Amino acid sequence: MEKYFKVGQTVWDLRFGEGVVTGDESLNVYYPIIVRFGFGYAEQSYTADGKHITGCLYISLFQTAPIITPNVPIVEFEQGELVWVKRDNDYEWCARYFSHQEEEYYFCFCAQKKGGSRHPWKNISKLNDIQF
Repeated sequence: MEKYFKVGQTVWDLRFGEGVVTGDESLNVYYPIIVRFGFGYAEQSYTADGKHITGCLYISLFQTAPIITPNVPIVEFEQGELVWVKRDNDYEWCARYFSHQEEEYYFCFCAQKKGGSRHPWKNISKLNDIQF
């Protein structure tokens, strides 16, 4: 059987944060890994591969700190809506009328009018969401 954790190792749990392995040979053969966390969580038990004792189907104990990206709200734009757009290498926002979206690109009309040629943008925002 492969061993993933050892006594004294610093580990991370998605729910409890950083902890230290205090035991790896418990009397419980199904949950032999014991980890002590701060903040009043006391000790928690895990399977040898890092699944929590609460019957988790997925691994929640990791050897390195997981990189968690926060959820970003979905913003939808209406065709003809006036929005702010900006190129990646440009510091200035400019107002354009929204046309449509294709994958990660937002197409807006090139001039400040609701027609004509369109340009793809990646940086787009509602008019009232920009903080200057």
